[in-house]
Amino acid sequence: MRILEIPVNSDLNFQMLLYYHGYYNMLYAFILIPGSFYQLLVGVKDANMVVKFIMTLVFCITEIWRFNFGYMGNINESFPELIAFLILTFLFSLVFVIIPYASKFKYPHEDCMYIINLLFLFFELAIGIYLCSKFSNTMSAAYYRRTAPILDKKFKKKYDNAINSSHPRAVPLGMRRLKKTEDS
Repeated sequence: MRILEIPVNSDLNFQMLLYYHGYYNMLYAFILIPGSFYQLLVGVKDANMVVKFIMTLVFCITEIWRFNFGYMGNINESFPELIAFLILTFLFSLVFVIIPYASKFKYPHEDCMYIINLLFLFFELAIGIYLCSKFSNTMSAAYYRRTAPILDKKFKKKYDNAINSSHPRAVPLGMRRLKKTEDS
């Protein structure tokens, strides 16, 4: 039985970005929800005002699940949770910030709050896509390393001889994808 040495791929910068964005979202909710509610009470009853208030509320509620998927996907190096994080970010969170940002009547402080939130979301999306590809490569490499003795019947003989000589499969085995032209 071989011990698999799989490198740790969770990203500290991504975790810190999620952490700071979580605290920023508390400030975001604390400032924008009462402001939007006040606009509904005092301002003209416009459909855009109602949509803006509802979008801000739904954004703050869905962020709890989105952050949970992001934290767990990064720490556990779980590909499905990270994909769920990316889907929630792209399909929901970006929409829930862009639509209120495009509304006509806003208080002066709302523009900068929306822009900062959009910057957080774009950075999280970019780093999340990078982590997905990194996790995918590591998982496929671990799979090929686990199944190498099954795929290659002469694996044990080659592996035993590779320790003493400079055999090309001694070190890189399992740390790269299976190339059918070279490893067949």
